[in-house]
Formats: sequence, structure tokens, C-alpha cells
Amino acid sequence: MEIFAPAEKFVSQGISGAKKLLDSYVFLVHTHQENEALKKENALLKARLVEYREALIANARLKKLLRLKEKLPYATLAAQVVGRDPSMWFRSLIIDLGSDEGLEEGMAVVTVGGVVGQILGVTPKYAKVMLITDPNSAVDVIVQRSRARGILRGRGSEVCSLEYVSMEADVREGDLLITSGLDGIFPKGLLVGTVYRVLPERQEGLFQRVEVRPAINLEDIEEVLVILRRTGLANQKGF
Repeated sequence: MEIFAPAEKFVSQGISGAKKLLDSYVFLVHTHQENEALKKENALLKARLVEYREALIANARLKKLLRLKEKLPYATLAAQVVGRDPSMWFRSLIIDLGSDEGLEEGMAVVTVGGVVGQILGVTPKYAKVMLITDPNSAVDVIVQRSRARGILRGRGSEVCSLEYVSMEADVREGDLLITSGLDGIFPKGLLVGTVYRVLPERQEGLFQRVEVRPAINLEDIEEVLVILRRTGLANQKGF
């Protein structure tokens, strides 16, 4: 016993230590697997939460668009923005409705908060919308407060120009601009923008120099309403 007991004790301790080491390894592997599973579950829950929030936001936007649709005394179609012109010289977007739904060139496009633009071209399934900030855009507008009239032109930027406003016209910063209904495209009374700045008059000029900010952020639009102005076009798609 005196001879073999120490050796047995040493072997026993070695086996016990090895077992503890093995148990620790198995525990760590199991913990790592659990952590990985929890990470995947957490990522899945986060993704579902994002989807849920996005659905709530989209639902709120569509409710506002529906209320606008109900207020407008015109037949309209709801469309979703599916693309944008990436060039620096033009301002346009693509919507997911086309000639199959009755859309035609020149139809007005609006959304909650104001005027977007007009349809520039159509295919059977899609349409191109020229924004009011496009340099080729021109909208006949009036100052809501004073009833002064002018033409809103795009400048390819976030600010538009109000042109052909006489020097005697009463135009002030903060004035709201609405469509006059005289251009044959936009119905009267739709909000277009706000006077951003009235520049100092020039002696040689006949008209005031006025800058306007659109009523809505045209870069953030996701859904629009197309106003069907022609007789016989029914609201066949949308809300």
C-alpha cells in the first residue's frame, strides 16, 4: 500500500483532471452552439420587427393617400414608385402603371401634400413621371394669398423658379402656391410649393425673381395618385 497508493492517487488525479477537461470542452461546445442558435433567432426576430414596422409605416402612408383620393373630385389611380432617373439633368421617376390601366401622356400626378409632376411617357405596364423640379417642367400657379399668377419652372435642383410675376404683384416669403388650373394639366387648387425667397428687384427687369421650394420632398415619394382627366377612364386599379 505504501508503494502503490501514491501512484494510484496520481493516476486517479490525472483521470479526474482529464474528465474535468473533457467536460469543460463539451460544455463550451454546447454553449457555443446555444449562442449561435440564439444569435440566429435574435437576427430573425430583428428582421421580423423591421418588417412589422415597415408594414405599419406603409399602412399609415396608404391611409393618407386614400384620404386624399376620397377628397379629390376626380377619378384617380394609385401607383407605386419603382424607379428614378439617376441623371443630373433630368428629374423623373417610374411608376408601376401604364397604358393598360388607361394612363396617357400629360396626366397630372400628385401625392399627399402636393403636386408631383406629370406623365411624360407610357408603356403598357409603366409610366415615366416628369417632376416639377425638372428643367422642362412648367406649371401655371397662383399665390394663394394675393392671387398673383406666374409659371413655376424646375431648375434641376431642390428649388424652383416662379417666373413672369410682374413687379407690382404682391409676393412674399412664405406664400403658398397652388395650381391655377389654366395649363390644362393640373386641376385648380392643388398645393405646389412655398415661396422661399424674393430676390431684390433689378431695374432692367420686368418681372420679379422668386424662388420656390416644392411642397413635398420629391426624393422620398413612394406612392402617388394619377389624376384621370379624360372622360370614360374609370378607377380600375388601386384603392
